[in-house]
Amino acid sequence: MAKEKGYYQDVGLDVSIKEYKQGMNVVDEVVKQRSTFGISNSTLITDKASGKDIVALNAIYQNSPLVLIKMKDSPLIRVEDVKNKKIMASSSETNNASILTMLLSQGIKREDVQFIEHSFNLQDLISGKTDLMTAYISNQPYSFKELGFEIDMFNPKNYGFDFYADFIFTSKETISDDPVVVENFRRATLKGFEYAFSNILETVSVIEKKYNTQNKSRGALIYEANTLKKLAFTPTSYFGEIDKQRVYKIASSYQVLGFIDDEYSLDGFFYDYADIVKELHLTKQERQWLKKHPVIRVGVDAGWPPFEFVERGEYKGIAAEYMKIIEKKLGVNFEIQKNLSWNETLEAAKTKEIDLISCVTKTPQRSGYLQFTQPYLDFPMVIVTNDSVAYIRSLEELSFKKVAVVDGYFSDEMLSSKYKNIAVKRYANFKEALDALAKKEVYALVGNIAAVTYHSKKSGYTNLKISGITHESYQLAVGIRDDWEIFVRIMQKALDSITNQEREAIYNKWINLKYEMGFDYSLFWKVGVGATFVFLLIFYWNRRLAKEIRKREEAEAKLQEFNRDLQAKIAQSLEELERRNKIILKQSQQATMGSLIGVIAHQLKQPMYSMNLLVEAIEEMYDYNELTKENLDKVLHDLFNRIMFMNETLDEFRDFFKPDKKRKVFKISSAITRVEELLRAGFVNHSITLAVDIVEDIELSSYPGELQQVLMNIFMNAKDALVENHIDTPKVWLRLEKEGDYAVITIEDNAGGIAEEVQDKIFLDYFTTKEDKGTGIGLYLCKVIIEENMKGEITCSNSSRGAIFTMKLPLHH
Repeated sequence: MAKEKGYYQDVGLDVSIKEYKQGMNVVDEVVKQRSTFGISNSTLITDKASGKDIVALNAIYQNSPLVLIKMKDSPLIRVEDVKNKKIMASSSETNNASILTMLLSQGIKREDVQFIEHSFNLQDLISGKTDLMTAYISNQPYSFKELGFEIDMFNPKNYGFDFYADFIFTSKETISDDPVVVENFRRATLKGFEYAFSNILETVSVIEKKYNTQNKSRGALIYEANTLKKLAFTPTSYFGEIDKQRVYKIASSYQVLGFIDDEYSLDGFFYDYADIVKELHLTKQERQWLKKHPVIRVGVDAGWPPFEFVERGEYKGIAAEYMKIIEKKLGVNFEIQKNLSWNETLEAAKTKEIDLISCVTKTPQRSGYLQFTQPYLDFPMVIVTNDSVAYIRSLEELSFKKVAVVDGYFSDEMLSSKYKNIAVKRYANFKEALDALAKKEVYALVGNIAAVTYHSKKSGYTNLKISGITHESYQLAVGIRDDWEIFVRIMQKALDSITNQEREAIYNKWINLKYEMGFDYSLFWKVGVGATFVFLLIFYWNRRLAKEIRKREEAEAKLQEFNRDLQAKIAQSLEELERRNKIILKQSQQATMGSLIGVIAHQLKQPMYSMNLLVEAIEEMYDYNELTKENLDKVLHDLFNRIMFMNETLDEFRDFFKPDKKRKVFKISSAITRVEELLRAGFVNHSITLAVDIVEDIELSSYPGELQQVLMNIFMNAKDALVENHIDTPKVWLRLEKEGDYAVITIEDNAGGIAEEVQDKIFLDYFTTKEDKGTGIGLYLCKVIIEENMKGEITCSNSSRGAIFTMKLPLHH
């Protein structure tokens, strides 16, 4: 699907797919440069151990689908029974370590069985021509079922021999020639596989039309896709992972079988792009081009610190440091054009009076005369305030406040177009904007973090801090004249070869301000201790509720006996009893809701789960030497967002029953985006697609945190239903639109719907369909929030695909 969806084309690759033919040696195809990339099973390890210069990029399937199958009525019950039997296998599979080590573990040597060449004819097993047959669990079991026959299998995984399958690999020479092409191919290929497994029916349709040379039925293709998906996405690994220790364990199995020598080496087998790009790998053509172009004319912005500026005739700044490093690596002379204004620089690029712009944002207009490298600088837009201001979660919180920006900069354009409720105050430069902020003439300043920190440091402000990070960022690349395509590749290789240490040194030199998030680190411990306290109390409250239920059950039993004896008084007694029971039940529920123990646990479960995934991501990056400052900052930023959400959850529930709590003006889309971010890891982990359609972005004066709780509950219920029902292509749709004086949010899934007999009960307190896994509090709380707190309406129905939750929120109340 990487080819069909244009993922290869997006990274400048023209890829043709060569189909495997019987007898083809895929490794030789790649090593001898007849193919650039290949796919092989775990025997690729033996090829590397034998001295072939190949590099494994990724392993698509974490578990091998290869098994031995036999007819259901076969007398072969255990693996030991295979001795002296016939096994039909292809030539490559007769040396497959997973099969042979499984046999060996049960005392059967290779010479104890008779291997015959695979005919791929199922009738050979049915008729008894062979006793067993190698097969893929994603393929032959379905084919036998179509024919009406039952089979059994011996799976090496069940005997402790769990091997990889479908290594994507290339040659060492290909990586040396162009590592960027290899990395782009690798990323696009993984993206294609992920799309295929998330959109199985679409993928099957494409295979049927273009690639089904084996003439498989649609049912067989769907079965194969769903089976392979389980092998590709496992709970203990990330998609495409190659674990070195596991590879060496597989190699040991091959060594025991005598397929590789005792003194083998797998050096260079494991792909590491970060290590590769530390060295420049220029092709002969690229080196010749540089010799013909020893001088490169570079356009800059002479007045844009800290990115780049000219001071006393010297070119300085972040971009200048990068250009010095690249100039040295390429052995060329960068001739800096210092006397042009920014507009003059852009005009010179159009007329090719300059060859390169060192630091520029890619826009559609500029793409008409420039080609761009990947961004090498990416700075978030931040919110700066005085020390007295608390942490600011989003730009929406600046509504109706005066905010300083530099006239004509990206922050000015962004706020003016997207956040019309913010009172933008424009200043000629950062110094004037910061002066206004320091004097409290404005509430905040919005700008990119690099410029903010540089100017704050230079101006000596001590009463300012960064109080929030926005979702906007400022990405800067190298722009190159559009007729120098080869130089774009050269510059990208040069940028990729700059080490993390070099990048950090540049960053520390030009950006070195006290960086505060307005974040009270004690909050983390408060949340941690609070969460522990919550879970301890859950047990207590569950015991208490169970005791209350037992008491009510006993009371009801006594009442039934009493009613049989006193028929004359039944109506009056039941009426009075029902009234009292309702009061008692309401008081009990209010007490439980007042403590909100179960609710808080329910709401904190997902962010804590996603925090656990992020912590695991840090460990994995550390294990694979990918723990760069950039990656760590991103993960910490995500962790921080989840901690803040947990804190907001506690705050929301603390104020839940307050009659005088204040409404906030917010965009509904911002609440949706926040919940999307928190759920992303869990949805991706289960291959669930979330499709959001914002027909009209609507502002609401209400309680954003409580709306997020509702969205979180409904999304999590949908996820649980999709996972529990094993939906092939799990998907959730959200639609936001305006109907008269109401904002309408519709959430639909394709999990099959809610049983009719419980549809009218799902919003009742303590009603759950999840048996011992649910509390029944979630949807009841959603109804309380929407209908009592937000004065709206929430309903549930079924569609042909699944459940639909509809929320109507009044725009004015």
